[in-house]
Amino acid sequence: MIQNDQLSIRLLPGGFSYAWGNRPAEFISLPGKDFVAEFEDAVLSRQELLRAWDLVICELHTSRVVLLPAQMPMEEAQVHFDFLLPEAAGEEVTFCDTAGDIAFWFGMDARIHRFLQRTFQNVVCRHPLCSLHSFWQTKVAFGTHAWMVADLSLAALQLLVYRDGNLQLAIRHDLLILFVTIFFAHQ
Repeated sequence: MIQNDQLSIRLLPGGFSYAWGNRPAEFISLPGKDFVAEFEDAVLSRQELLRAWDLVICELHTSRVVLLPAQMPMEEAQVHFDFLLPEAAGEEVTFCDTAGDIAFWFGMDARIHRFLQRTFQNVVCRHPLCSLHSFWQTKVAFGTHAWMVADLSLAALQLLVYRDGNLQLAIRHDLLILFVTIFFAHQ
């Protein structure tokens, strides 16, 4: 539940949404070519977002995520992340979102990160797979069975696969990309 002194921002492909307290989420479409500049303008033009929040949670919806053991040293984990997802090296800030024994490593555009840091105090960056895992790891009595959890919200398919209570696989795909891939695979 979102508290009144907590702002929640979701960065999605093509825009962002925000909410606080019992206020319904509002989605702002950013269809232009410079997402970062449009995001900055959209936030700065909404006076209600610029107040002093106790906490700002920014959930970044990206498929650029790597799962690593939570006990892995930060320097070693960063090397693994850079090796597995080298495309944006140097252009993004890397975050570690931990749930139990698993660390979800993901990257955010460095310009967005700097803007969030300049604009808000106490910004926490999260990945939706980590939030989903945190929820399901405490809700399901796993036993010795295998489980798969599929979440189809926010224009993405997120899958978590468990065996014997341990997370085995976590994947996030934007539905548009997944649809195009499946469509052309059947041609």
